[in-house]
Amino acid sequence: MEAYDDCSCDVIEVILEEAQTNGCEYEITRVWTATDCSGNSVTHTQVITVEDTISPVLSGTPETEITINCQDDHPVLPL
Repeated sequence: MEAYDDCSCDVIEVILEEAQTNGCEYEITRVWTATDCSGNSVTHTQVITVEDTISPVLSGTPETEITINCQDDHPVLPL
């Protein structure tokens, strides 16, 4: 991000601060602040919301139905 000042040709430093909440659904807040040599400043805030909207997918699932005889060994189920 860049900043300029009509009254000064000095380069203005832009500082970025970023904070993030924890969890599967979270927000990232970014705040940019630019300050000129006279102490005048401006800020811009961006909020990014991350949402988990995709269901999990099972893998290695056993058969829906299994028929075994009493004498047979029981099948091993995947964990």
